[in-house]
Amino acid sequence: MLLQIQGFTNWSKREFNQFIKACEKYGRDDLDNICQDVEGKTPEEVRAYSAVFWERKDEMTDIEKIMAQIERGEAKIQRRISIKKALEAKVRLCMRLKITISKLLKEMQSEFFCVYRVSASTCALFSSRDVSK
Repeated sequence: MLLQIQGFTNWSKREFNQFIKACEKYGRDDLDNICQDVEGKTPEEVRAYSAVFWERKDEMTDIEKIMAQIERGEAKIQRRISIKKALEAKVRLCMRLKITISKLLKEMQSEFFCVYRVSASTCALFSSRDVSK
């Protein structure tokens, strides 16, 4: 493996695969999370490995397959982000509608009670006239 020649002889195939899977899972730029997923390596070791990997990746023989895997994961991350943003926008819209509907209902309720009071007093007025006849 190319990176073993570049001074990373203490990286096993398993650790390499953990690095690739973490890049797929979190995206190539989320080094904090990638560092946590590569067992047995310090964050400094993972960061150094990552820097050389991304700098020299085109020299690897199976890089197309590896990049396709990482890019599929990054596409999923972007899709989740866009879905989250869309849901947040819908929630904000619903909250605005809820407030608008709440205000509308209060206004309708106030108007109803005003009409009801007027109707009740009008009925009472006419009823008292009918009784006196």
